[in-house]
Amino acid sequence: MMACLERSALPQVAVIEELPTDTLIRLGDKPMHVGAADIVAVRAVSGYGDQVGLERTGR
Repeated sequence: MMACLERSALPQVAVIEELPTDTLIRLGDKPMHVGAADIVAVRAVSGYGDQVGLERTGR
C-alpha cells in the first residue's frame, strides 16, 4: 500500500480504495474521459512525476 501517499495533493476527482495488497486510485466515473492534468497529478503524488514523457524522448 502507498504509505506515503499525500492524499491532499490528489485532484478532487480522485477516489482512493484500499485493497488487500495495494491502493487503487480512480479518477472520476468515466475512465476514458480523464483529464491529462489529473493523471499527471496522480503520477506526481505517486512518485512517478519525474518520468512523465521520458518514454517518448528515449532518456
